[in-house]
Amino acid sequence: MLGDALIGNLARVSASVVWQGVSIGAGARLDHCLVAGGEVRAGESFRDKLLWAAPGEPAIAYPLT
Repeated sequence: MLGDALIGNLARVSASVVWQGVSIGAGARLDHCLVAGGEVRAGESFRDKLLWAAPGEPAIAYPLT
């Protein structure tokens, strides 16, 4: 993690980079992701994605491959 981020209960972040100001909802799953802004909503699951949005907005997923 780079700076402060909010990570909800039971969220799993594996082999990922999370930027400052990001919010990750409860139960979300991130694997091999770059989360550069916005909010990953509760229960969402992403692998090999760049997630990016304005603060407080739902993150949009872009493929890393």
